[in-house]
Amino acid sequence: MIYGVNKISAIGGVGYLASPYSKFVPREGCSDIYSSYDWASHDIEKIAGDMLISGMVVISPIASSHHIEKHLAKNPNVDQGYLKSHAFWMPIDERIYDRCEYAVIAMMDSWEVSTGMAIEFGQITASGKQVMFFDPLNSTLYNITETEKKYPEKFTAFLMLAAQNVKPDYLRSSLPDQIAKTHTTITMIAKSGEDDKGGGTPPAGVPA
Repeated sequence: MIYGVNKISAIGGVGYLASPYSKFVPREGCSDIYSSYDWASHDIEKIAGDMLISGMVVISPIASSHHIEKHLAKNPNVDQGYLKSHAFWMPIDERIYDRCEYAVIAMMDSWEVSTGMAIEFGQITASGKQVMFFDPLNSTLYNITETEKKYPEKFTAFLMLAAQNVKPDYLRSSLPDQIAKTHTTITMIAKSGEDDKGGGTPPAGVPA
């Protein structure tokens, strides 16, 4: 069960599910037979599945492209450095989130140091679309204001990363200069529905 689903229900439509990939750190005890990329895809696939069962409609670029990348990696005619770069994947992702109604940041291990996610957060926020954060440890969705209060250190690190990567030249659009300069700026631009309490009853110790 996903807690806080009615925060999304009020928006409707399709959501862009952002998650870490190249910097993802697998949980302790995970088999080393698989790479960190495999585990990053595995974990976001589970999250996406849980969201779909809960009534959310989300698109995960990692879940949909991980195996495509593995296929392309076997092609000797493909520039492997370019294949693993933001310059290749992020313009593709941009076309996906441009067509989504909202976005969800999956707070998996290393999410706060993911440059790609930070760029996506800034771009989507600047477009005026709502951005939610999802903690897989308690299966709860939080809006930006709630996330800043509950996870201040990681949110600050994530925000500063967005500020340092405001205008990647490989994207069609670029982030306005004022976006991501301070917590207040981002919150004022992005927050909506901050008074929503969420759907369902969270387990003990988990805020709505």
